[in-house]
Amino acid sequence: MAGEYSKHQRGIINRYYDNLDTITLQRLSEIVTELYLCTDAKKKEKFWQRVETALEKTSASGAEVRKILAERNVERLAQVVNQLTVGGGKSDKKTGPPRGGRRG
Repeated sequence: MAGEYSKHQRGIINRYYDNLDTITLQRLSEIVTELYLCTDAKKKEKFWQRVETALEKTSASGAEVRKILAERNVERLAQVVNQLTVGGGKSDKKTGPPRGGRRG
């Protein structure tokens, strides 16, 4: 069914994007915990892939991100997530709700 989002749906979408930085940092915090506890190499690799995707949405420096990912350094990742959380972690990238009609 093609059409625009309702006012209620637009409000939900807008609130999601308004809080995307907080959501991303929460996800990263959860992944840090999972990485500390994980003993399976395959699962760890999947977590690191999720870390890479999430860090792209933050204001963390590219060089620092690449170093953390290359070394698979969980302790440094935890420090960066903490710094982003304390510092606000807002991304410089412009993000917003998708344009166009509903999908479904």
